[in-house]
Amino acid sequence: MLQDKAVFEMLSLAQDLGVEELRLACEDHVTSTLSPLNACTFLAAAMETQERASGKDYLGPLIPFIFLE
Repeated sequence: MLQDKAVFEMLSLAQDLGVEELRLACEDHVTSTLSPLNACTFLAAAMETQERASGKDYLGPLIPFIFLE
């Protein structure tokens, strides 16, 4: 089971290791659970992961949810 705070770290590992099923599961978790209520949690996790894995954009899908309300 994926956790909101760790999903981007798992996504990064899945991409680096070429584990397509895990990558898809991570992306599905984000797209199916992302809401205005948890967008900041996802944003913080994405920013931490992006700092460690430079060059990967995890923030794009989160921006609309942060400014909805």
